[in-house]
Amino acid sequence: MNLVDLLTLEHAALRVHFGYFYQGRAEKLYEVAEFVISCHARVEDAVVFPGLRQLLSRRGIGKGLQALDRLSADHKMISTLYENLRKWTVEGEAELVSKRGLMFAQITQSHNTNEEILIFPYWSGLDKEERSAALELTKSIIKEYGLERYYAVTGISSSAFEHVNED
Repeated sequence: MNLVDLLTLEHAALRVHFGYFYQGRAEKLYEVAEFVISCHARVEDAVVFPGLRQLLSRRGIGKGLQALDRLSADHKMISTLYENLRKWTVEGEAELVSKRGLMFAQITQSHNTNEEILIFPYWSGLDKEERSAALELTKSIIKEYGLERYYAVTGISSSAFEHVNED
């Protein structure tokens, strides 16, 4: 399993969590949202998007670069929505949190689908050294987030995580 496979697996775990949100069970909203912002999107912004931006620029793939710009802007919007959810919770705006929590899930899920379709297929175009360096940085971000927290949100086991590589 390579880095993009790992991110796609994280997307699948998020779809499961979001399914509960759509059923009105949002107990883990903040845990999941914190993962999206502090770990998943951080990996994409710090590792995946810059690597793909270089590749797409080298190859002159303007359509891919435009998709990266939109997806990067999505991260800012998702982060702002998360900060507002926290603020509304403190302010006791339960109905607003409920509605916007669903919006958070819908936007994030749509965003993830677009990543899988529009940009992840390019990942294999990076050379092995670039992919390996990206994976090492990703693992350090995940460890900083906290491995136990990561396993709890994603459902990925420690043994599966140990098998993530760019071979």
